[in-house]
Amino acid sequence: MAKKYDVVMKELVERDPAAWLALLGIKTKGPIGIVNTDLSTFSSDADKILLIKSAKTHLVHM
Repeated sequence: MAKKYDVVMKELVERDPAAWLALLGIKTKGPIGIVNTDLSTFSSDADKILLIKSAKTHLVHM
């Protein structure tokens, strides 16, 4: 079930993922990708997952 601000939050993260990571205190040097998290067929808590490609590739679940 979608929460009140889900659509707005997802749109803002897609527009500037680096700014959201900075807001969370996560420093990045490499490119940032957005993982497709279209999980509309079942309930999920993952609103956005960002893929950070650097010396150590990692995911950030928002």
